[in-house]
Amino acid sequence: MIGNTQRFHPFAIRTGLPREKQVLITNPVVGVIYLCTLSADYTALTICRTIESADLIHPIDCLFFADNVIVVTDCLSVEAKSGEVRVMVIGDAATRKAFSFDSARGIKFPFGLCEVDGEVHFSDDLRHSIYKINFSEQSVSLALGIEDDPGQNDGPSESAKLCYPAGLAVRGACLYIAEHYEMWWLENT
Repeated sequence: MIGNTQRFHPFAIRTGLPREKQVLITNPVVGVIYLCTLSADYTALTICRTIESADLIHPIDCLFFADNVIVVTDCLSVEAKSGEVRVMVIGDAATRKAFSFDSARGIKFPFGLCEVDGEVHFSDDLRHSIYKINFSEQSVSLALGIEDDPGQNDGPSESAKLCYPAGLAVRGACLYIAEHYEMWWLENT
């Protein structure tokens, strides 16, 4: 068990890594992400690697996307409610930022991440929307919701309204969205 001696304050945990029984865990308090291995009986974690970088401030969520590439939603300032989505390359010697999306690209407070049909999506809590990352163009586009117009309205992706979307998950053809006090799912996204 990992305890307070390492200031272990987990926030998000991600499975789906290439090796079975490995997970990524964000620790926004100290600004790192841990690559951990689960014990055979799933009762203990061992930290295999601490992923740290000057580019990580308070990682909220992370997603293993490709060989040595993770996508991280990072809270730059809780007080200012600002954040950034970072695409990080994990090297043997160091971890570096490949590219990112921040307030200059219209991102306010990114939160949850998920992969849908090979594309990474993230929620922006304060923009009330879900975005999709285009890796080849290093750009983002609106996937769901009406930017800066909160509400709770079912409908097609261009007219559906969300209110503070946070966590995202996908299973089959359904995208699950955890909002403050609500849970939505969309089929055939």
